[in-house]
Amino acid sequence: MTWLLGSARVIGSSHEVTGTPCQDAFDIERSADGKWLAVAVCDGAGSAKYAEAGSNLVAKTFAKKLILLSNEIENRQPGAWINDFVIQQVLNVREELRAAASGDDLRDFHTTLVAFLMSDNGGFVIHIGDGSLLGGKVKVAKDRVILDDEIFMSKPENGEYSNETFFITEGDWVKHLRITPLPPLDWMLIGTDGGSSFYLDSANSPKQEFILSFIEHLTKCDAEEWNASIERILSDEQANKVTNDDKTLIFFMKNQLILDKKDRQLSFNKNPVPPMPQVRQQAESVVTNQPKASKPKKTIKPKKNIKKWFLLTLILLVIVSITFLAIFYLDHGLSEAIGKLIKLDQKVPSGISA
Repeated sequence: MTWLLGSARVIGSSHEVTGTPCQDAFDIERSADGKWLAVAVCDGAGSAKYAEAGSNLVAKTFAKKLILLSNEIENRQPGAWINDFVIQQVLNVREELRAAASGDDLRDFHTTLVAFLMSDNGGFVIHIGDGSLLGGKVKVAKDRVILDDEIFMSKPENGEYSNETFFITEGDWVKHLRITPLPPLDWMLIGTDGGSSFYLDSANSPKQEFILSFIEHLTKCDAEEWNASIERILSDEQANKVTNDDKTLIFFMKNQLILDKKDRQLSFNKNPVPPMPQVRQQAESVVTNQPKASKPKKTIKPKKNIKKWFLLTLILLVIVSITFLAIFYLDHGLSEAIGKLIKLDQKVPSGISA
């Protein structure tokens, strides 16, 4: 199956005002046989001195390493070893950044990362920070092409505030690393937080109207024009009302979607798209390094708790009472017996041994 793609990176209006270069970066790699696609998208932190260099280095390194990994996947079943590979690549790229920084402090190179490796049979996503990936499986009906027959999202991760996020260059990067199985998809949107703001709302739900008009627009253009079309969309004056940040947006679609479309209308299902419909992990898929959600602990309701302690207290009182009475009567009986023996001893005549 052939993938059609379009991509663009546009500097944010806020950076134009301050004279700051675009700090977004991305790289796209294909395997020699065309079966595999590797993409990495990075967003350098606005406060980082060398954010542009950091995002460029990480994006190019990951895209190239992932496409090389496809050769190994062809001859080996996916599994936890892919997690090990990804973690090792993060360690490797951090070493490269240390060399550039001439030290262990990487804050001047802060950058996020969203990357994936996939074929027609699926793949996996690597995610740290506030970028995102959204994709869907298509169902062709009589009069329309339904884009969300199945849907997948790798959503952004922000800090306490919406403008805070996490970086691959931070010391605790491993706490925020997600490695998620990617199911077979017919179309995908991937972007930095600036690019994501076009197809995701503030609640990280897909903007159906934009997605429909965006894909409809591209399907009316030749694939060779997609890059320019996306760049025009991101550079439009209306785009600055959506975000003044740098904007990177990449779109992938199987050519079969266009062939199947013909005169059919693109649409979503009537029901709203779920905010984050994560795909369940299959046994043979890549495993994530995130801890599994534990089952909620059972709690005792207050009323039951009071009854329980009241019953235990009552039982304890009964046991203590019985023990006390037993000791009392035993002691009383013993005293009477000793008294009788003393009286008997007094009655024994002198000179006669008892």
